[in-house]
Amino acid sequence: KQCHLVTHSFAGIDARSAISMFGADKQVQSLTTISTPHQGMKLIDLTNDKGWRGNLDNLERVFEILGITGHSV
Repeated sequence: KQCHLVTHSFAGIDARSAISMFGADKQVQSLTTISTPHQGMKLIDLTNDKGWRGNLDNLERVFEILGITGHSV
């Protein structure tokens, strides 16, 4: 079975990444985001296009520089 996922804030970025990059699309039928900074997703999309899939060390450093730290629950 697939679920309908509703997220808030940066958790939407986490969920979108999991769905588009890490195979969670098999478990998620739909994603609804509320107050999610989707502009941050452009950076994740860029890393995916550059073949950095699965290596988020550099991406986390960029988020740190931009002041986006911590994880949403």
